[in-house]
Amino acid sequence: MSDEKYIQDFGLIKDYIVYRLINPDKNKKLLEDAPHINFLDLSIVFHCLIGKDKICTSSNLICNAHFAQWGVPLNMLYEAASENTQRMMGYRIQSMYSVMCEMMTENPERFDDELLAKLKKCIPIYVVSNKDRTEGAACMLYPKLIEDFAQALGTDIYIIPSTIHDLLLLPVINEKSYIRQLIRKVNDSNNDRKMGEIIIC
Repeated sequence: MSDEKYIQDFGLIKDYIVYRLINPDKNKKLLEDAPHINFLDLSIVFHCLIGKDKICTSSNLICNAHFAQWGVPLNMLYEAASENTQRMMGYRIQSMYSVMCEMMTENPERFDDELLAKLKKCIPIYVVSNKDRTEGAACMLYPKLIEDFAQALGTDIYIIPSTIHDLLLLPVINEKSYIRQLIRKVNDSNNDRKMGEIIIC
């Protein structure tokens, strides 16, 4: 069966559909031609995985033409994507300190021990992404993932969708100005991938 015939059949392709979270303000044209769901100030879009190995994951955006051919309701598309994304992409939650240590090992010239020491003393920050660390902000949609993590910590948390690739989780504190300053700093360094400046409690 050709690729075109394959993608026209929802029954054949539904097990390979995943979802992604994007910033709608930065993707207005894309959203005009793609089925999507509004989520807070973000948008959920759908992709079909066409290849996945240890190095990278390849996917195609599902457009309105494909969706119309399938003739299925949007909630069915979401349900398939929800199950598949969790199964195929998984998740990882690490402390920011742990992530920075990994980055320091890979790029030692960019970091120093003083920076790591300061980070270790700061308010604990956790980074959530999928196992590939790409398009991992969609982990925010996993049922109960963040709720269970907050219960394990024994505290409410802030959820900050900082880039398309990851979320930041912080224990609730009263200094929201500090949190917003952190978001802006992250966004300024990832301008092409930033999500927004929302704080979810």
